[in-house]
Amino acid sequence: MGFAAPVMMLAGAGLSAAGQISGGIAADRAAGINAQIQENQADYIESQTGARVGQNRRDFRKFEGAQRADLAAYGASSTGGSGLLLAQEAARQAKLDQLNIQTEGTNQANATRMGAQMTRYEGKARKTQAILGGLGTAVSGVSKWASSTQMG
Repeated sequence: MGFAAPVMMLAGAGLSAAGQISGGIAADRAAGINAQIQENQADYIESQTGARVGQNRRDFRKFEGAQRADLAAYGASSTGGSGLLLAQEAARQAKLDQLNIQTEGTNQANATRMGAQMTRYEGKARKTQAILGGLGTAVSGVSKWASSTQMG
């Protein structure tokens, strides 16, 4: 078989193994970057949720002021009777809206963070798989080289 063929066989196996391992390392790095992007998205969701809750509170305060003005214009009181019941119900609904906004935002941010964890896990799994595949390729190449040099 000559000297060049076994050397080329070993070099090819080595390059193939190195390529597999390098690809796995790159996949792990890319997964880390993607996971960081997902973490940033979760932080953004949380800040947007806080802003939405704040806007809901401001909107309710405006509504509450208008409601009091309307009650006063019609000669009703917001501190007793039907006026008080209306004010209390409006406050309950506003609080419920705020809690729903907060719960939805928290759930969305948590789901995004769980996605980031899964992305990191998948990157590490690809890296491990590539390293093992690369080592298998290297061992196979050495085995073929050894059997070809014993025959000649």
